[in-house]
Amino acid sequence: MNALKEAENQIQIRKAKLTDWDDAMELAFRVFLKYEAIEYGPQGIKNFSEFVTDESLKKMFMIGEYLLFVAVEEERLVGLISLRSGNHISLLFVDEAYHRRGIGTLLVKHLQEYMLKNT
Repeated sequence: MNALKEAENQIQIRKAKLTDWDDAMELAFRVFLKYEAIEYGPQGIKNFSEFVTDESLKKMFMIGEYLLFVAVEEERLVGLISLRSGNHISLLFVDEAYHRRGIGTLLVKHLQEYMLKNT
């Protein structure tokens, strides 16, 4: 079975709940530090940290102006994708232990399907 089919069978993609927020932002920052931070330098790392901990971003999420979907396997948050300004993928991260399993692709597909149905 290919990775995408396996992921479709094991991973649930759903709209994030408020209780997912902190875990999602922690996952994004952890994966960013491991794989992306070297490209950004100290100021870029600081800016990204401020972005994922920004209370105004969380408030936007709470009122539905910042869309966030999460990938979950057996109650464990393993990935996320977010949309801002109605058309900009803002965050797309998958936990390191779940890389190369098709989860990023599933997240993008789910967001695309959601946007086609709701716009």
